Amino acid sequence: MKRLLPICAALLLALTACTPPAEPSPGPGGVQTPCAAESPIPSQGLTVRTDWSKLEPRPDPLPRVGSRWYADYTADLIPREDYGELIPYAGLRLLDDWPASTGCLYGLMTADGAAVTDPVFSSVSRAGYDGGALPLLVLRKGDPALDDNWDPAMLAVAAADGSWVTGYDYRCCRASQQGLLLLTKERLTAMGADGQILHSYSPEEMGLSQEEFDRLFSDVLSYEGVGGTWCGDYISLDWTDDSTTAVRLYQLSTGELTTMGYDEWNDYYAAQSGDSAWEWTAGNGGTTLTRGGESHVIPHSTPDGWVEVQGDLVLFSNSCAVYTLDGKEILPPRDHASVSWMRDALGDGGLLAVTDYSGESIIITYYRPDGTPVPLPMLDGWQDTMGTRWYRQAGLVGGLIELLDWNTASYYDLDTGECVFRTYLGYEGE
Repeated sequence: MKRLLPICAALLLALTACTPPAEPSPGPGGVQTPCAAESPIPSQGLTVRTDWSKLEPRPDPLPRVGSRWYADYTADLIPREDYGELIPYAGLRLLDDWPASTGCLYGLMTADGAAVTDPVFSSVSRAGYDGGALPLLVLRKGDPALDDNWDPAMLAVAAADGSWVTGYDYRCCRASQQGLLLLTKERLTAMGADGQILHSYSPEEMGLSQEEFDRLFSDVLSYEGVGGTWCGDYISLDWTDDSTTAVRLYQLSTGELTTMGYDEWNDYYAAQSGDSAWEWTAGNGGTTLTRGGESHVIPHSTPDGWVEVQGDLVLFSNSCAVYTLDGKEILPPRDHASVSWMRDALGDGGLLAVTDYSGESIIITYYRPDGTPVPLPMLDGWQDTMGTRWYRQAGLVGGLIELLDWNTASYYDLDTGECVFRTYLGYEGE
């Protein structure tokens, strides 16, 4: 064994000597590929030859796509009347997270791919509620000055077309058909769908103690609890007691506190919003859907599957069938496949996503609500990896297909399939 040590040491020396110097990482404009060469390296009678041509070259980086509305760095939305509807884009990845979008900072761009702000927002969302969305964008920015470990951020509200924007004056919000409730720890503000301030109250003006107002603030901030729902003439505040059978309310028209039983409050909410839940019953003649006094019979039945209603569409997830509420077939039933709704992140519309499990690979095909197939070649090669690579995420935002990858965010026109905007996320992970 001792006689082998000099040879092993020589081999180690030779392998170390043939390690090439580190190449700089390629930028979006080009790529560096080692040239094929043979490097004889003598070492104690041994010769090691390295053929670098056997290495696969790095793929060319994807080109940046899009433009800027303003030449200078833009940290805030500058109101204008001519943007058109604004769309959020991922511009900087900060951390590993799932879903991948939550680890990014976002900016705003126009539908044709012109950035109107740099990526400065921790999130950009439409002010949505069950069954719809307001024409308002909620812009969130982290604020290190806030003494809050849960959500140290301030909010601004903007028109969906960027024609106006508030200051970062709010901590949390909740939307309804009536408008947007905006809260700080000192005040509640009710904003209409057009951005007009309709009401603004301190805890004292609502007849609440600071402790009671803090519970309301916590319910809205965490999206939990019964407090913070604006419906008709009332804003829900809290349970009346630990039995959770009655709800304490603030009545806007009188400025007084009142209560309703929980079932009564639910009935009032359903009557005001027209958004009571659909109930369904499967039978031999099909599936009966009922909501309030409304009833529809769909000529398809799936006792063991899930039925989902999206607007005028009825999705039978496990059998992959889709019908309209009046019974028209949009997609026929299929074996070894399922259907789901790919909702637009801005709340307007969506696509039908059919997942086929019949082959060795999963295949997802997308359809418009009328059943027309949507060719999305940009998703080729993604479908088998989105479930295993946390950073790959496909979505629909403002009518554009959004593809988040390890270090790029790309946005494609749904009609033409062309990329209208692509940026690099500057991620320094592994």
